[in-house]
Amino acid sequence: MSEQPFMFQVVYVDPGNGLVVGLDPRGGAVGSKHKVAVLRDRAEYDMLLRTDPAYLSEDKSTILAAPDHT
Repeated sequence: MSEQPFMFQVVYVDPGNGLVVGLDPRGGAVGSKHKVAVLRDRAEYDMLLRTDPAYLSEDKSTILAAPDHT
């Protein structure tokens, strides 16, 4: 049995500054003001767990402690 590649989803504010508002897009959390990004780097997941508030970078690949766009 092969190991699945690591990945996780974040729900973030868009349009806006990329504020991460959750990890689970189920339950109606995604709409006109929120989108979902898939990240595949375990280091980014660890950064998310250590950062409050957390923001998604403009290129949707990095977790940040402060927004890099508006």
